[in-house]
Amino acid sequence: MKHQMIFRIWLVCLLTLTLAGCTGAMDRRVEYINRNMGLPYETRSAIEEGRLLVGMTMGQVRASIGDYPKVNRSTYAFGTREQWIYSCTDPECKRMYLYFMNGMLESWQEFER
Repeated sequence: MKHQMIFRIWLVCLLTLTLAGCTGAMDRRVEYINRNMGLPYETRSAIEEGRLLVGMTMGQVRASIGDYPKVNRSTYAFGTREQWIYSCTDPECKRMYLYFMNGMLESWQEFER
């Protein structure tokens, strides 16, 4: 009986934490879309689903997948290049490098854990 109660409490805590994380990402995405009603359908869909598209702005990328933990910036005569590095300790998480030129997403790499 005691083990069942502990298991139920543990399960409720786990579900609460999981839903809170999902809600935060969804809230961020919905808020961005609501503030930017004129987004093209493809861009809006990508943000809603947490995906990337070449040509997204930095703000659109942040709305879609969240803030970056590290940035490398290079400035040239022709413009500024940035590399955003997403890396996490969660085994389900992908490490990603995103490449921007003058504020627009040019490409990205994903690395499996």
